[in-house]
Amino acid sequence: MSVLSRLLFPLARRFIAGKTVEDALAVARTLHARGFSSILDLLGEHVRREEDAKTAARSYEDLVERLAAENLGAMIALKPTHLGLELGEAFCLGLLETVTGHAVLRGIRVGIDMEDSSTTDAALAIYRRLNGKFPGSVQIALQARLKRSAADLSGLLAEGASVRLVKGAYKEPATIAHTRMNEIRASFLRLLDRLLREGRDTAIATHDAVLIQAAKDLARRLNAPPGRFEFQMLLGIRPDLQQRLLAEGHGVRIYVPFGAEWLPYTLRRVRERPWYLWLALRSLLRS
Repeated sequence: MSVLSRLLFPLARRFIAGKTVEDALAVARTLHARGFSSILDLLGEHVRREEDAKTAARSYEDLVERLAAENLGAMIALKPTHLGLELGEAFCLGLLETVTGHAVLRGIRVGIDMEDSSTTDAALAIYRRLNGKFPGSVQIALQARLKRSAADLSGLLAEGASVRLVKGAYKEPATIAHTRMNEIRASFLRLLDRLLREGRDTAIATHDAVLIQAAKDLARRLNAPPGRFEFQMLLGIRPDLQQRLLAEGHGVRIYVPFGAEWLPYTLRRVRERPWYLWLALRSLLRS
């Protein structure tokens, strides 16, 4: 293990379930017992070998079998580039259809994650194919940061889509994205207003306390029933807020990443909160 990995792995355990399916299932069981739902993500992205993409698909099929046997009410999250998007959209769609069909037959819903803006068109096209084949069983992420999302949402609403609304974690140029926090928040709330008025079901995926309060206020004003939306948050981030939302009677689903490819994910979390590096260093020095 490299020095960087040794430094960051203690920190990574705050954000990931571990490296194995058993680790992920253990976390999902604990969350379920506490009243949370979960969405499990086998970490990986930008796969450039067909066999690696096929291996990821088989791993997801095995995960689905385990989840179905345990009846935890969990979802799975799929990234198009993890399942071979960079090898061709048709190849990726084939794997995604196989995994999604395997999940749906076992009563497990599937979330399609959004990645950087270069993949947005492909991700939307793939989602539409999957939603057409497995209606009501697939959810698509939409990034408030991207200026195009308002137009994308119009199409998704017309199709009765299930949407996971996020701020967007990828740095994008100002020509195509909102770059100031007040702009991103305003975009998020505009999109959420439409989702709660016109959408089928919505996941409000943020740790931003300002947005969460605004979302609760908006849902009250619109008399949105509890079953129309849930909050989604990342494992290890704002557990106090997660618990508070649950205590208020809201549905809360925790995003549970796991797998050997934990380092890129952890580095993204560190970029968002650089002071977590101090936690990792202190942990390493004490070990």
